[in-house]
Amino acid sequence: MEATTEKPKRKPNPNREKLLLLSADAKALKSQFADEADSPEDAEYWESQTINFMLLKYFYKVPDGMELGTFHQWKAKNCMIKKGEKALVIWGQPLRAQKADKAEAKGEPSPEDEDFGDYFPMCFLFRADQVLTAEEIEAEKKSKADRREKRQQIAQAIEDLKAVELDLVL
Repeated sequence: MEATTEKPKRKPNPNREKLLLLSADAKALKSQFADEADSPEDAEYWESQTINFMLLKYFYKVPDGMELGTFHQWKAKNCMIKKGEKALVIWGQPLRAQKADKAEAKGEPSPEDEDFGDYFPMCFLFRADQVLTAEEIEAEKKSKADRREKRQQIAQAIEDLKAVELDLVL
């Protein structure tokens, strides 16, 4: 009897499945634009566009010039993602390229790992209008503190009214 060392199959990630479907649609749209191009230059332009470009521009409808960032990039800028906001899911840099970039930054030769192949991880981005800047966070904190103080004043006024004997007033 031979023991198998197969890894158990992972449960499919619904975000990845959705991204695969969107990517197929983006690829079809890219081909359609290239086929319908008026000139060879236009066709070449559409063929050179990435799937991520097509996803962001035509599926997520991100306006030109809109700043995008990951959770950690926004956090590094002292920004906070607004409650309830959903990330835009696109393809990240292939793991092989990530390893090569890290090795290059350390001054080491690029690893020749074939283990990763051309696996593309998912990347979760947030638009600038989905985040609160440091100034907006401070303003929100001040507003909450002001509302809390007002509630305490009202509660104190009510307590003071309860303490007054009505017979003495009448």
